[in-house]
Amino acid sequence: RKGARPVSVALIADQTPPWHEIKHWYRFLGQDTPFFSGVEKMALRLKMPVYFMYVRKTSPQHYEAELQRIYDGEEAVAPHEITERYISRLEAMIRETPELWMWSHKRWKHSRESVARHRESVRKAAAEKKLTAGQKISTKGA
Repeated sequence: RKGARPVSVALIADQTPPWHEIKHWYRFLGQDTPFFSGVEKMALRLKMPVYFMYVRKTSPQHYEAELQRIYDGEEAVAPHEITERYISRLEAMIRETPELWMWSHKRWKHSRESVARHRESVRKAAAEKKLTAGQKISTKGA
């Protein structure tokens, strides 16, 4: 807003979204991979620039971080382009220093097939129970 103080928002964005939030798949390190879409949506809606933090290890227990702009908040971009730019930078950083990336978290716990199966089980459960909008169902064990 005009006259408002600038605000910075920092997010860690390399985690896997829950299955019900997966709307688009990207190629990441050679695999189909879902990413959260909130940063891109916020940037486009609020006309906010987006930066990638490129981290390098300079010596034991010392790191250097460089903010690299991937979206200026104004340019016209195709759908998913900001996220694609983020993925490209993340892949480059991982290839440069794979030991700095947390390989322990389950980045690929969802596949296209598992998400499709889960959505189908939810659809079937909803049809069987004839749920109305807003009602919640449990698909544990489905």
